[in-house]
Amino acid sequence: TSQLTHTNVNVVFPRQFLLRRARRKSSNFAPKTASSRPKSVQFRFPAMATPAPTSLDVTDLKFKLQNKVPVFAGDGTVRDGCCLLAAASVHGLVFVGTTGPQLRVLQLSSITPDKVIDEVVPLRTVALPSEPVQLAVSCDHGLLAVDVVVGGVPFVYVYSVPSFLTPTVGKLYEIRTSPEGGVRSTQILWNPVIHNMFSLRTENG
Repeated sequence: TSQLTHTNVNVVFPRQFLLRRARRKSSNFAPKTASSRPKSVQFRFPAMATPAPTSLDVTDLKFKLQNKVPVFAGDGTVRDGCCLLAAASVHGLVFVGTTGPQLRVLQLSSITPDKVIDEVVPLRTVALPSEPVQLAVSCDHGLLAVDVVVGGVPFVYVYSVPSFLTPTVGKLYEIRTSPEGGVRSTQILWNPVIHNMFSLRTENG
């Protein structure tokens, strides 16, 4: 038969260890004092914005006539709430809608200060399926959206702006804007950051 024997093992700790342990126990039961509480830490961040300068009212603004460019006959009727002017300054182009099924394009260099007022300005005419109501250029000045009607169905045509400087104008997309016929858009808004995204508001909401 086997016999179990119990052996006592005495562990001797160094005196410094015992003193340290005794202090730790006493500190756990001692009341917290202001010195023993954790100190709060404050972070200082740099100012994110600087104060705006003092406002100044300017009442002597003057607008100088740059040039006058006839784009369509004066007997046409323009719809209310339309937007028939858009500019792509990156490519030096201005787009103007007309009261007919046309889009007029002119170069900014043709109406710069060194030109004579009332001088004949060359215009490029682009045929459309109907009169435009809304024109809008994307944030990178690379795309032009035009609201038109094709066979009674509302569309937005998206053109490549650089193609207006070439012999052939490039139409990239034809987007139907409403399942109902004859509904025109009241506003085209391109995303200010994403160049190939826009929102559209129509007459019927």
